[in-house]
Amino acid sequence: MLLLGLFLIASSITLYTQNQQETSRRWTDHSYHVQLAIARQQRNLQSSQLGLRGYLLSLRPSELDQFNTGMQQLDAQVPVLRQLTIDNPLQQSRLDRFESMLAQWHKEAEEKAILPLGKLANVDPKQAAEQSDIIGDDYFAHRSVSMQDISHVLAQMNATERTLLDQRSTHLHHMLLVNRLLSGIFALLSLALGLMVISLTSRLVTHPLRRITNQMNRLAAHDYGIEIRSVDRRDEIGEIARALQVFKQMAIETAEQNWLKGRIGEVSLQLQEATTHREFGQRLTSELSRLLQLGISLFYGYDADRQRLDLLGSYGLRMDIQAGVRYVPGEGLVGQCALDHQPILLDQVPEDYLRIDSGSGAALPHCVTILPVLLREQLIGVLELASFAPLTNLQRELLDALLPLMALTLENLNRAVSTQELLEQTREQADDLRVSGITLRQQQEALTESNESLQRKTMELEEQSQRLLASEEELRVQADELQASNEELRLKTDTLREQKRTLQTLQRDTEEKAAELARASQYKS
Repeated sequence: MLLLGLFLIASSITLYTQNQQETSRRWTDHSYHVQLAIARQQRNLQSSQLGLRGYLLSLRPSELDQFNTGMQQLDAQVPVLRQLTIDNPLQQSRLDRFESMLAQWHKEAEEKAILPLGKLANVDPKQAAEQSDIIGDDYFAHRSVSMQDISHVLAQMNATERTLLDQRSTHLHHMLLVNRLLSGIFALLSLALGLMVISLTSRLVTHPLRRITNQMNRLAAHDYGIEIRSVDRRDEIGEIARALQVFKQMAIETAEQNWLKGRIGEVSLQLQEATTHREFGQRLTSELSRLLQLGISLFYGYDADRQRLDLLGSYGLRMDIQAGVRYVPGEGLVGQCALDHQPILLDQVPEDYLRIDSGSGAALPHCVTILPVLLREQLIGVLELASFAPLTNLQRELLDALLPLMALTLENLNRAVSTQELLEQTREQADDLRVSGITLRQQQEALTESNESLQRKTMELEEQSQRLLASEEELRVQADELQASNEELRLKTDTLREQKRTLQTLQRDTEEKAAELARASQYKS
């Protein structure tokens, strides 16, 4: 009966302790969830602040979208945080103050910064930059709520939750001490039963709780290399361990997402500063090689007019290696990747393949990845990566996030280059038109001089024509006189011809008479 009584008492005390532990665990989880919600609000607040500052500096719509997205997420998380802290009036009052300060900050940002900046869309860029600086200085000078004030409220809430978490951890530790003390008392009353209880408690409760507490502290210090044990247990320790495992995974994912966003922002900034295709390719390969720990990286840009891929940038490539400078779709693995729009992964590279060289030696890459760069299902380029080890999941996520970004940035660069070429052509055409205008003006002046010369010659020809008309009239009179003279001569000629015939007739008569006289003289003789 004594043992049974001791067992009942020990069971009652153990049940009470476990209930207290369960309550502490729930409150601990609750504190972690509140801290996570506060951390999300802090990230959203930082994102909104970065978006607003970026929009004040660059007037880019993407920065304004980031600001609006951050504000929407802030507004969406306020009810969640209010529901989590509904049991804490102090936190509720701070949340009210946070919400009012956030609304005031948003209102002042809209009225004193965003709306005035929106009116500068059609203003000259230089004037817009000056006005933007003035608007930004005026906003920072006259705002009633600063980001530090809002962040301070969140920091107070986070400090309160951390204090509550420490108190609950202390209470949990205190319950453990009471449990051990009672276990010792029961051990004195019943050595065997006490030793059994102590052993079970130490093995199943104390050590796991201490380990979990230590792991909580290390996790709070951003040590993500801890190994969570006892997750397969069905008791409260297992639930705490599983909750801690979830929190660890969430913390790791948050850290990875922050790292991804930071690296994406860096690469995007580097690519946007490129002014030529080769500078874009060189910046891209250098940044990817640095972030993904690559030995060699190549980027081929797709020329849609020529239907070919040209090598625009490389990293770690030796000058004496005969790498393909250009490909057509379907030629080689690069061309096949461009033709199929599908990635190609090689994990068994032949010995005569491309090698990664350094000053201390050279080695064969273990993994070669060829990826198409697509924008709205249209080929923009092909990326070839070579490394000693396969890409990790985080590196693949970074690469997947960067592919659309680099495609969009390259498309924008293509448009900028085309616009620059059109401007150059327009400038050349304007110069040609200017030269043509000068030539045309000179031709007009020469034509005017020719017209004046022709007018003078026309006047001279008219004068000559009048003189010719007068000469023609005189010649006509002379021709009439000559015709009359000719007629008179013709008549005289006819008279002379008639006289000639008469003389000829007389001559023949004379000759005949002479012949008759001759014959008569001969007859007489």
